[in-house]
Amino acid sequence: MDKSWFSRTSEDSFSSLIDDVTDDVERSNEDFIKHYKTKYDTPEMPPTWMSLEVVSFGTLSRMYKMLDKCPEKKQIALAFGVGNEDVFANWLHAFSNLRNCCAHHSRIWNRRFVVHLKLAYNTSRPFLTTGSTRTIKPNKLFALLSAIKYVVDILSPGNSFKYNLMDLLNDHHRLLKLKEMGFPSDWQNLPVWKK
Repeated sequence: MDKSWFSRTSEDSFSSLIDDVTDDVERSNEDFIKHYKTKYDTPEMPPTWMSLEVVSFGTLSRMYKMLDKCPEKKQIALAFGVGNEDVFANWLHAFSNLRNCCAHHSRIWNRRFVVHLKLAYNTSRPFLTTGSTRTIKPNKLFALLSAIKYVVDILSPGNSFKYNLMDLLNDHHRLLKLKEMGFPSDWQNLPVWKK
């Protein structure tokens, strides 16, 4: 990793990031990492394209946020249809936070998330309407699900995320109150949810 890409990052923050990447690679049981460790001594760490396959989502999120002078940072955000890299960094952080809640079996249905999602205006595909961004609660599940659907639609066109979510909501409609999760009454008419 080129430290010059992280020029405004403190030495401690950069060292902590490198330690986390190293720990994630060391913990990995992937065959390609094992192969690298048995075949090569130098450099000690596998190339970035290998290491990034096994780092945690939280580490990846921090790494993206800490990039400063990397010319590709903007291109990465644009590849995911988000015109602002700070907004995309926030989305990754929010996704990581939600993932951790799920992994630890925490309640999410009426949770107020610590990481408030920044609702993007300059997306390359339909996301939310300008009016809805003023009323959607950025600390509720609906905002996160909308951003996740937006990204998943780019990564995997024709995916079944929306239909799986609809099935889940329909199966548990007596237990769940959509309003408690931040769903507006007309949520299915918002651009990101129409297709």
